Amino acid sequence: MKRIENLFLAALVGLCMLTFSSCSKSDDDRGPMEKAGKALDESMEKAKEQTGRAMEKAGEAIKETGEKMQESEKQSRTNDIPPKLLRSILDGICVERIRAAR
Repeated sequence: MKRIENLFLAALVGLCMLTFSSCSKSDDDRGPMEKAGKALDESMEKAKEQTGRAMEKAGEAIKETGEKMQESEKQSRTNDIPPKLLRSILDGICVERIRAAR
């Protein structure tokens, strides 16, 4: 009976030593999964930052393109020849061609 008590006491002391020694880990004593998790977190942060910058650049490019398209449309409207003037010019050209053909 004494022997069983001694074995139980030794097992209890060993278990306590394992428990308390694992609680006092420093950052350098991280396990491989902890290191991998930290590296994954860091890479995700980098990817998020780079993606955000790329999206901002794409948004600016889209905005500039839209502004250029609007400006181009305004210029094309101001360069349009009124229909009556265009008709009279075309009529004059046709009349000149008919006269030249005679």
